[in-house]
Amino acid sequence: EYEIEGADSITTDNYFGMHELAEHMIQVHGVKRIVYMGGPQGHQESNIRLQAVKDAAKENGITIGEEDILYGDWAKNQSLRLMDDWYEINQTYPDVVICANDIMATGVCEWVVERGYKVPEDVKVTGYDCIRASQEHEPVITTVTHRWNEMGDRAFKLLYDKMQGSAKMQPITVKTGFVCGESCGCKFVNSRFDLQMKLKNTHARKMDAMRA
Repeated sequence: EYEIEGADSITTDNYFGMHELAEHMIQVHGVKRIVYMGGPQGHQESNIRLQAVKDAAKENGITIGEEDILYGDWAKNQSLRLMDDWYEINQTYPDVVICANDIMATGVCEWVVERGYKVPEDVKVTGYDCIRASQEHEPVITTVTHRWNEMGDRAFKLLYDKMQGSAKMQPITVKTGFVCGESCGCKFVNSRFDLQMKLKNTHARKMDAMRA
């Protein structure tokens, strides 16, 4: 996920999956008032994700006002403070808060619940990164995946080709992907049980490997 001079790099695009997510929120769930919670102002990856949301909104006749763009620090506590400040000015709730990472998304979910409301019934919340904590969250966070498995496959192939002397130095970009969860308003039958069992089995295999 980093470009270093003189080294091969495999990165994700930051745009494609977020555009898919925003489009899903607008076209499937009919959201109108969108709040975007990004990383620090000027952060390149966060700004690309913001642009993806803006583009999807514009393509569907929605404008995101500057007052609805919040700049955080990727952390949960800051996301709570940002939502407090936004609410104090607006005295209402947005249809959706699209966050630039999953950690902030879990913070926004906590903020909604603390005020006696529900996610996604009253406010929809989405994240980015598809980390384990977001997939174990109640509700499961709708998010964007970096497609780590594909990145790993591409990295191994690149390394193998270099060992064979057939690879030239070049940057490789993998498209991010939209991952539908429950925090956007979608409903999955038995999704939580299946997901938790999958995560539990994965953890058990890792522990067994460490003991071996």
